[in-house]
Formats: sequence, structure tokens, C-alpha cells
Amino acid sequence: AEKYLLKAEQTLTAIGNRELLINTDNYLSQVHLAKKSGINEAMRYADQSLALAEAIDSEPGRADAHRSYILTYTEAGDLVKAKEHFEKAVEIHGRIGTGVT
Repeated sequence: AEKYLLKAEQTLTAIGNRELLINTDNYLSQVHLAKKSGINEAMRYADQSLALAEAIDSEPGRADAHRSYILTYTEAGDLVKAKEHFEKAVEIHGRIGTGVT
């Protein structure tokens, strides 16, 4: 999965589709968590995702980035940070009228 997501990341960057790039970075974060050795890489992709969502003012992208942080901080054992990001995600979903995913 990682190989194909990295290729998608390259392609989306090249064509400038930043909304889908946010999703791809979130998926890459999850892949690194699944590898059980990639907390730092998972965090890096969550950071990229949030930075991009902020840059293009994407509320759904922000919510998805916070979901990546929730998973990453939970895996790292930092439940306080995980809860903070959960609350941010819930707040965003409430504003945009979607359920928490």
C-alpha cells in the first residue's frame, strides 16, 4: 500500500490536487502506524496533512488530519493529546455538518 500511496502523492503533487493529497498523506500516516515502527513517520504525514488543509482552508481536510493525530497519539500512548485532537475533530465535524469518522 505504501508504494502506491507514495506514487499517488507524487502524482497529486505534480498535478496540484491538494485536496486529494491531504487524504493521501492521512492514509500514509495510517500505513506507518500499521507497520508498528513508524510513529515518527505517521506524525510527519499527519503534520503535512494538517499544514496542507490549513493552507487551502479545507475543513474536511483539517478534520481528517486531526483523525490521523488521534490514531498516532493513541498508538504512542499519549491519550491527553489524542483527546485534544478528538475534540478538535468533533468541533470541525459539528461546524461542517458531518459525523465523526
